Amino acid sequence: MTIKAGIGVRELLVPNGCMLFGHPGFRRAAAGAQDPLLVSALHLRTGVHGALFISLDLYGLEGYQCGRILDAVSAATSVHRHRIFLGCAHTHSGPPTVWSYAWKDDDLVPGPHSAFLESATQTIVAAAAEACATTRPVELALTGAPVPFAGLAAETAALAFREPDGTYAALLLVCPVPPALTAPESDLASADLAGFLRKRILARLNRNMAVIHYSAPSAGWDPPAAPVGDDAFAHARATGEQMADDLLGKLENAPWTSCDDSAEIVFRHAAGALPFREMLAPSAAIEKAVAESDPGPMPSAPEERTVWREHVRRRAHAQALLTLARHKDSGVFDQIAMVYGAAEACAARIGDLTLVGLPGNPAPGTVAELAQTLPGKVCVAAHVGGFTQGDIVSAEQESSGIFGAMPSPFSCQGIRALCAALADAT
Repeated sequence: MTIKAGIGVRELLVPNGCMLFGHPGFRRAAAGAQDPLLVSALHLRTGVHGALFISLDLYGLEGYQCGRILDAVSAATSVHRHRIFLGCAHTHSGPPTVWSYAWKDDDLVPGPHSAFLESATQTIVAAAAEACATTRPVELALTGAPVPFAGLAAETAALAFREPDGTYAALLLVCPVPPALTAPESDLASADLAGFLRKRILARLNRNMAVIHYSAPSAGWDPPAAPVGDDAFAHARATGEQMADDLLGKLENAPWTSCDDSAEIVFRHAAGALPFREMLAPSAAIEKAVAESDPGPMPSAPEERTVWREHVRRRAHAQALLTLARHKDSGVFDQIAMVYGAAEACAARIGDLTLVGLPGNPAPGTVAELAQTLPGKVCVAAHVGGFTQGDIVSAEQESSGIFGAMPSPFSCQGIRALCAALADAT
């Protein structure tokens, strides 16, 4: 059974002057774009049923937004919504697309840009339709390369597709490093690490191919901070180019297959509720932490800005904890649970790869057992199917009272239950 693939790529146009989302405590109005934000779509078919894999250079999407987009794409392509893998690369330098409860009391955190989201939906549908209209026979290869950060025992996984003449059609990546390497003071929209990694790949392989970029679970791990300097993108550029070179080096020796003996691409789907975790109670200690971490205005001297950034980060975290604590007994969590507590997960088996998509940003340890319960090489992508109001920390972190860099009111137990449901699905 020969596998066929089609691609569609479209640019997400960033409105001039719109606020950029991803770094609480920094007011950033877009003064342009450093690199394009893309919708990248890959349509795969091995038999009767096709499957769509779509990545967006965005921070994330609410669950109900994902539902609307999936319905629109399904109507335009006839691909069932449960056979569409829709995820975000998780750039921290794109338009606001989610509402963050933890930052609701922070005037510097913008709300979702409704006009951009409406335009983005149309762009996503167009990219998906193009992918479905351009399928042709391909062969595939599975490989991976370690990430260039000490202490992070993970690799970027890659599923590559090329035509019989050797022309590369697409590369599907699951990257454990979140695209948050750009200096937070930057006022230019950017796909960050994902954009630089993609640019290098396109230059080396084929400028007309598609790079589908998903971010792996990374809650509890903070990438090294971008150095303070004149080039806000130096860290993201250097890391992305190195990761691309390492990955392409591995791809040169990867074995290729046409999947003649493969089964139909298999999708699994699971839905469930995310329970609330034990909330902090309001305390003078939290309020004191907010007051003492006031960073003041950004200094002009680079040597002073490093310390200032750390104060901004601490204040944003303390303010988020205070917001959660103040609303502990208000009943508001019961209201948001109707929207944010309803979570979905999916898994797709492609050849020797099982690709899992989980909502929000879970801790890697929370989903590690999936590798033992699902077939083939298992890669888990975060930010698929919805935003879960913050980092979903591991059971160990949760029991010790840790709330993560972006505090979430939800417990990791709901994510673990979704993982178990995927493993049990037939």
